[in-house]
Parts: sequence; structure tokens; C-alpha cells
Amino acid sequence: MLKQVAIGGAVLVLAGLGYHQYEIGQIEGSLDDLAAELRPLGELDYSRVRIGVNGHLHVEGLRFDPHALPGRLQAERISLESESIPELLRLRRTLARDRLPRALGVSVHQLRIPATWSRANANAPLARFFTRLDTAGCAALADSDHTRVLDRLGLDRPPVDLALSYRIEGSGERMELRSEHHAGGLGIFHTRMELEPRAGTRNLDRLAPALLEAPMRELTFEYRDAGYYASLQDLCIRESGMAAEPWREHHMGEWLQVWADAGLQPGPILTHGYREFIANPESVEIRVGRVREPLRETRGMDSPVQLLDQLDLRLTVNGERIGPVDLHTGNFVGLPEEDQPAPEQDPTAAETATLPAPDSGTETALAPGAPTGGILAWEALPGHVDRYAIVITERGHRRPGRLLEAGDDHLRLRQRLHGGFIVIRLQRDEIREVRAAR
Repeated sequence: MLKQVAIGGAVLVLAGLGYHQYEIGQIEGSLDDLAAELRPLGELDYSRVRIGVNGHLHVEGLRFDPHALPGRLQAERISLESESIPELLRLRRTLARDRLPRALGVSVHQLRIPATWSRANANAPLARFFTRLDTAGCAALADSDHTRVLDRLGLDRPPVDLALSYRIEGSGERMELRSEHHAGGLGIFHTRMELEPRAGTRNLDRLAPALLEAPMRELTFEYRDAGYYASLQDLCIRESGMAAEPWREHHMGEWLQVWADAGLQPGPILTHGYREFIANPESVEIRVGRVREPLRETRGMDSPVQLLDQLDLRLTVNGERIGPVDLHTGNFVGLPEEDQPAPEQDPTAAETATLPAPDSGTETALAPGAPTGGILAWEALPGHVDRYAIVITERGHRRPGRLLEAGDDHLRLRQRLHGGFIVIRLQRDEIREVRAAR
């Protein structure tokens, strides 16, 4: 009896190993077919295929040499992640029936992107915009792209780890999508989305259309710093010769100007949240609330910025809930009229942005035609403290606000923005002139 059990067990093991090798052979054949199809574009190669005990399929030593671009794209490992080995072995047949498995993930470990490709991406308009926000007011990094910033900070461009996964609950009632991007010293980017397709099935012919019209229950973006922002501030503070707090006041003013150049106006909550982050750069999270029909909301829009007024965006900084994201579109307004002076603010609250009040103006830039007085000599500025002034920078930007302080080499302004206030600092060598505001 024991002999028969042993023989039966051995047969099952051998059959399992044989089927295991058969599946690997099928996968290798598919990869070879893919390499042949890609050959007009470049050479695709890999070292080996293996199946882990956790139900993950690994393709190791992947390399792609494009004909039209310099450099080689390579990854230490690409993994297809199912819930178990039986689920993985059924995957090919599941997909052949146009049916999605309940859960599936793909991860790329140690992806190396050629430096020439990274430099091209660094010059993309959106990448340049965020780099200008990061380096606002930092003369040592003026007009630098992201690649040059990393070089100045001494941060290598390490291989990145990527992960994408989904999970379907019930019979297609709810779907959760997740992504992670580990980028070395830059930090970790994480995204999570919940959709409610209510398809009643995992068959693609019904699930795919349902996903296109599915309500979005929640969308979360999270960023965790791994040294980039701390290193960036250390460099800028050191190069400026300022102490940390004066530097942050200076940076915040220039940060607001970068937004202004893009036609956007951060409100007090967003401004306060960013100030909290740069004082202690750990994590930022933006949570988007429920959107009933995401596709319909975005149809006919010229820019994603148009969504700002329609989405419920909540900001969390370093684990602390800050409040709704208040980023406004449109032109900036100038100083208040003489018969409508800016409301006084508690001096301690003036050091940081406050919570928003119902629609009020902003003093981050001067409206066309706003009245100005004569040019003030620098030596006369101490006598103008606590009165409105308009600072014109060497770059031609107008910065109106209440003058709080005029030193030998700097001045400080309090600016209104949508019901709140922020204090900014400007250095004398970046100021063209200061005018009295009538």
C-alpha cells in the first residue's frame, strides 16, 4: 500500500514538473514571437523564465536595444503576479476565454532607462513646470531642468521599481487599481483608485464597457520623499547665504509667482500645506472624492485645470489633514481699492497662510491699470513700513503687498490670497524698483 502511494505521489510530482516545464516553454515561445515582431524596432532579449512558489511568473534579464534611439532599456526582472500557482497556470486559458482573473499584478524590478531618454523627458513642459516650482527663488538652480538639478544635488539616477495591480471584488461590482513607483532618492509615488463598474461579471465584453462609464469612488495620490527635497533646500539655503526661515519666505514668494505665470492661484490652504511640507519634507497626499461619471466630466475640456472647480480634492501633509485643495484659475487681481482696504490680520497668523474666507481677492500680482504712486528710494522704505507698496522685480513681475520690513539687503511683504495672507521675502539684488501704491 505504501509503495503504491509512493509511486502515485512520484507520478503526480513528475506530472506537475512536466506541466510546469510545458508552461514555461509556452511562455518562452510567446516571448520569442514577441521578439520577432519587435525586430524591426529593436532587439528584445532575456535570460530565463521561472515560476516562483508564490504564483509569480518571472522573466529575468530583460534587455531591449532600439534601432532608432541610443542606449539600452533593461530590467533585472519583470514579474506577472497572480494569487497562486494554480491561478497562474489557469491564466492563459482564462484570458483565452476573454475573462479577467480576479486579481493580477505586474512589477518591474531595477528598470534602467538610458540617460538620453531621461534628459528628453526632463525637458517636457510639465516636468519643467514642476522643476520650476521646486527650485523657485534658488539662484544656484535658475532655469535648470530636472536632470541638472539631480546632478547638482549629487543624486544618481538609480534604477526604478514599478508595480501595477488590480483586484476585482464580487462579480465585477468594484475594482481597485494600484500603482507604485520607487525612484531612489527622489522618493516613492503611490496611486490608488476605486471604481464601481457593477458589471456583474468578469467577462471582458461586459466589464470593459462598464469600466468606461463606471463611477470613481476614490482616487489617492501619495508622494514620500527620500532625501530629494531636504537636499534641495540645503543647497539653496547654503547658496543664498540666508537662514532657513528667511529662505522659505523668499522661496514661497517665488513659488507663488511660478503658479501665477501659469495662470493659476494657490489659495491659503494649499500654500499653508506646501509650507508645512518644505519645513519637514516627509509626505504629501491628495485624495479625490467621488466622481459620478469621470469620462463625461472630462469630455470637452481643453485642460485638466478645468476640473479643479468640479473635483473634491483633499490635502494631507506628513500625515496631517490640511483641508480642501484651493487652486484657482483666472487672472490675479491687484491691490484693494482705497475705500476697500485689506482686512487686518492677527500678526502671528500673517506668518503663514490662513484658512480661506468667501471669495476675496489676491495680491500676488497687480491687475492691469491698477494705480501706482512714485518710485520709493530704498533709504525711504523704512518710513513706508505698514503701508502698501508695489515691488517690481528684475524679471518684470509686479509684487504688491503691505510692506512689513525693509532691511539693508531685503524687504518683506504681506500678500493677500483668497482670504488668507502669506509673508514673502525679496532680496534687494532681485528688485528693480519699489513704488508706493495709491
